Amino acid sequence: MATRTVTPTAVLQAAHAQARRQRRIVFVRHGERQDFIAPTFESPTGRNTDPPLSAKGHGQAQAFAASVSGDGDGDGNDGNDGNDGNGDGDGPSAAGGSAGGSGGESQLRIRHIFSSPFSRCIQTALPLARRLHVALRIEPGVGEWFRRSDATAAVDANGDLDVPSVREAAAALGLRVGVDVDAAYEPVVPRLRPETPRELHARLHAAVRGIVRAVDAADPECRGDVLVVTHAAPLIAAVRSLLDWPRAPVVAGVCSYTTLVASDGPAPSPAWRVVQNGEHSHLQHLGGLLYAWSFSGEFSPEGPPELIFNGPSAHSATTAATAAAVTTAAAAAAAAAAAGKL
Repeated sequence: MATRTVTPTAVLQAAHAQARRQRRIVFVRHGERQDFIAPTFESPTGRNTDPPLSAKGHGQAQAFAASVSGDGDGDGNDGNDGNDGNGDGDGPSAAGGSAGGSGGESQLRIRHIFSSPFSRCIQTALPLARRLHVALRIEPGVGEWFRRSDATAAVDANGDLDVPSVREAAAALGLRVGVDVDAAYEPVVPRLRPETPRELHARLHAAVRGIVRAVDAADPECRGDVLVVTHAAPLIAAVRSLLDWPRAPVVAGVCSYTTLVASDGPAPSPAWRVVQNGEHSHLQHLGGLLYAWSFSGEFSPEGPPELIFNGPSAHSATTAATAAAVTTAAAAAAAAAAAGKL
C-alpha cells in the first residue's frame, strides 16, 4: 500500500485554513437624534433632513464603541452634545421591541467601517472609529430612506437627493480627511433618490453586496470584521438582503445592532446567519431599546424577532416572489449606478 507523505507545509496550510475566521458584519442604527426630543435643531450641514445626535445619542454612541471594542463598560457618560424621521426609515415610534442572541462582542475585530453620509450616523461611528484608528468610508448606499411622497426630501434637477458630500460632512463635523474619513473611497451607490419600499430593499441589496465584495477583495483572509452605521429602514433591508429573506423580523432601535456571520461557503455568495438581533445590552443605563421601528404592508416583519435565528424552513410563495423581484430590481440599480445614472 502506498504511503502518503504529509509535509510540514501541508500541515501548516491545513491548520491555517481551519483557523481562518468567519467574516462578521455588524449593522448599527445611529443614536437618538436631536429632533426626537426637541421641535427645533441646528443641523451641522444646514439641512432640515440632517439633524445631529442628541446628548443621549452621543452617550449611546460612546457606549456602543466601548461595547464592541471591548474597552470599558460602555457607560456612555463621556458623550458630548451634538436618527431618523426625515424619511420613513427612522421616525420616532413607541419604544419597545425585542431581541435575541447574546455575546459576540468579544469576538469582533472591526477593521472596516462604512457610514451613511448623514451627520447622526457619522457622529455614531466616530467614537469607535477613533478608538480603533479606522477611517470611515462614507457610503450613500446605506443612507436614509425618503419615500417618493416625502415633502421634506430636497432633490435636484436629476431627481437626486441633496446629501452631504464627504468633504462637506468633514468640514461640518470637524473630521480629518485621510484620518477620520477616507476621501478616496468610491461608494457602491454614489447618489440617492426618493424610493418605494421595494426600491429601498433593492438599493440595500446592491449596496451591502458591493460592500462585502470590496472588503473581501481588500481583506481575503478575514482579518477584520465590518461595521455599517445606518438608519432603521436601511438596516432592516440590509440584513434581509444578506439572509435572502425580505420580511425577516429585524429589530432596529436607536444604537442597537444586529450581527451576522458568514458561513464557510464559497465566495462571492456565502450564506449568512444572525447571531445578534437588535442587541442593546450596552444601552441599559440609557433607556434600553428605544424608538424601535419596523415596516408595514408588503415588507412587514414575518414572525417574532426570535425567528430570525433559524428562519422559516421554507419561505412563502409571496416572500419568494418578493425576494426575486428585489434581486432583479437590485441588479437594475447596480447597472444604473455603474453607468452613472444613480
